[in-house]
Amino acid sequence: MWEQEAGTRRRRAVNMEERSVAQGPQKARGEGGSGSWRDHVLLELRLRDLRHQQHGDMIRAYIRLLEKISVTSDPLSGFTSSSCFLNFLSAACPWPRPHSAACWTLPALHQYTQLSRSSAELAYQIIELQRLFHFKQREEKEKQGRLEEKELLLQGALDARRALQERVEQLQEENEELKKKYDALLQCQRSAELQMRAEKERKAELQTMSQVTVHSCDDSADQPRRLFRSASLSSGLFPSFRRMFEKRRVHSDCTEDLLFAPVGVALSVRLPVKPLHELEAHNQGINAVKFSSSADLLATGGTDRVVKLWNVGAGVLTNRVNLTGSTGGITCLQFDQSGSRILAASYDTSALLWSLDDCNPKVTLTGHNRKVTAARFAGSHQAVTGATDRTIRLWDLNRVACVQKLQLESSCSDLVCGGGVTISGHYDCKIRVWDSRVESCVQELPAQGKVTCLDLSLDELKLLSCCRDNCLQVVDLRGRSYEQLCLRAEGFKCSDSTKAVLSPDGCYVAAGSADGAVYIWTLSSGTLETRLLDRHSCPVSAVGWSPSGAFVVSVDRSGRAVLWSDF
Repeated sequence: MWEQEAGTRRRRAVNMEERSVAQGPQKARGEGGSGSWRDHVLLELRLRDLRHQQHGDMIRAYIRLLEKISVTSDPLSGFTSSSCFLNFLSAACPWPRPHSAACWTLPALHQYTQLSRSSAELAYQIIELQRLFHFKQREEKEKQGRLEEKELLLQGALDARRALQERVEQLQEENEELKKKYDALLQCQRSAELQMRAEKERKAELQTMSQVTVHSCDDSADQPRRLFRSASLSSGLFPSFRRMFEKRRVHSDCTEDLLFAPVGVALSVRLPVKPLHELEAHNQGINAVKFSSSADLLATGGTDRVVKLWNVGAGVLTNRVNLTGSTGGITCLQFDQSGSRILAASYDTSALLWSLDDCNPKVTLTGHNRKVTAARFAGSHQAVTGATDRTIRLWDLNRVACVQKLQLESSCSDLVCGGGVTISGHYDCKIRVWDSRVESCVQELPAQGKVTCLDLSLDELKLLSCCRDNCLQVVDLRGRSYEQLCLRAEGFKCSDSTKAVLSPDGCYVAAGSADGAVYIWTLSSGTLETRLLDRHSCPVSAVGWSPSGAFVVSVDRSGRAVLWSDF
């Protein structure tokens, strides 16, 4: 407030001085007439000094303002226009003005004039820069707002895309479910067609076949009669088994009779009770054992990559020949019907076919990309293999080519063939029936656990499966109900490589246990019949029963083989 009052007093003093200067010549002219030209010049100079003196206060105030600018970051933030800035300059001059024109010389006035102009220009530039700064700041805020809007739009697009992908996945799952339902319906339809066809064939056979009475050789009239029927009369899954039976004429002292019996099936099986021969058959563990159809030849295969053939005679196993050529352990063995060839599955992702008169493999079947767990003959010129790569392959042995490939839902542990179908056991606790004509699964049977092996009776009416939960499951393939019988025993434990076997007459089941014993059950009662002990010091991996019914062979993981019989 005192600075404003001081400025007001100075302005009043300047105005009074101007009036006095202007009235001085008038008085002189009124008293003495017109003044000299020198007085007039002095008067003009004094008026000029007074006018410059009025701008001097403003210049000094601006100089002080410039001094304040050097110590503040934003000196013009409080000024919204140039008029406000000039008003501040006019009010910010605390020093007194000079009362005479003699205080200002011409060079000083000229210097102050230039300074005032440059200061005004600088002030204007500052104001313009401030406006430009605010303008840029607004533009930056607008850009930031647009970027945020774009980010929101992008986020919305990503959310929409994610929702669309989830919807697509949901639709794909629904499509897969519908496809599975369609496949199931198609399989049911095909199964129904196969069952209808089998029923028609069964009815036709019932009309054409008659019962045959088999008389005993005894002349006694009180001897009861036995009736034999073809196995196909009650078969529901396999269409016909007439080719498995042949007519044999039996000569005796009594009247000639006709006897129908399956070829190669023993009419009576003797239960083994004691070991006849023991030997170290392989250098490493044995994984598979199989008799030939003539029952006089035995094959064993193990992790030492060798298949050994043994002559079975007089209760002694004698080595006949060693078959080499596999680069991995042997997992499965099977003779063909003639007994002249042998097929083996190997860990080296292949299956090998030998002729018994040649130690080197005749055919090597390659195509699987993981270990082959099963290899079976499907006729004289075809073979079927299963592997842990979730595929089953049908091979033409003449062309050595894969002619059919079935994709599985789970790894295959074992398989059997018969009646034009293939039955496979899997790690997912399922047994599946495949028809090569339709190239799809026509039946699916549940298992008690992970399936380790399968075996089909010689009459193809019973299916045996060994499960990882220490249970043997026997499925009756006749009819549509597929009745199941579970066999268990105290102390019986199986492993992933345990292989069980049905007796040739289909009345007994034999399996090796982890405790080194061989367990034998009778199917008529489902009870344990006997245990063969004290001959194996490690888990028994596989058991074989000769087609004649006279011998049982057990092998273990140490490479030991034991021949059992009842005599």
